[in-house]
Amino acid sequence: MSKRLFIAIKPNAEILQGLKSFQDQLKQALPYTGIRWVNPNLMHLTIQFLGETDDKHLIKLSSSLELALKGAETFEQIFQDAGTFGSGRSVRVIWVGAQDTPPLRDIYKRVLEATNILELEQKPRFSPHLTLARIADWANSHEKSSIFQHMRGLTDLCFGSQVITSIDLVESMLTRSGPVYKTYRKFNFG
Repeated sequence: MSKRLFIAIKPNAEILQGLKSFQDQLKQALPYTGIRWVNPNLMHLTIQFLGETDDKHLIKLSSSLELALKGAETFEQIFQDAGTFGSGRSVRVIWVGAQDTPPLRDIYKRVLEATNILELEQKPRFSPHLTLARIADWANSHEKSSIFQHMRGLTDLCFGSQVITSIDLVESMLTRSGPVYKTYRKFNFG
């Protein structure tokens, strides 16, 4: 058996409420059927996507993460700005940024070291963000261009900050009605 896993930071309720309000404003400004909006309760800052992970590795992975996060310090995470991945007529994702700071990079590096035991094939990249929406491939070029232009016009957005004291190992179960996330284990810093 295996589980589809990722490691993430979950925003607190106050941040999520601000993201939901912003998302509601975007839904009004961008009423396109080609936009698949992410349920705010599922929003997270992905540290690393692990993919299908054999259950036999879970105990070793948990131990490795626990060891790697010993001595990690809590830090303030600011959620700010918004934009898209892809530009013009090739927009794929609408996101809110997570300030890329040395403490966040430290957690990222610790997680990469801990997950080396899985010998993942993918090359990890780190672009700290929360996904608000995904744009369907079939959305027309006018809609995609309009989304890109609207998002480019938004500046100086701040959705708040929170003190990060832990990360979560999350199982992602894909269903017909969308993904369901379940925290497999929480890892506290310190």
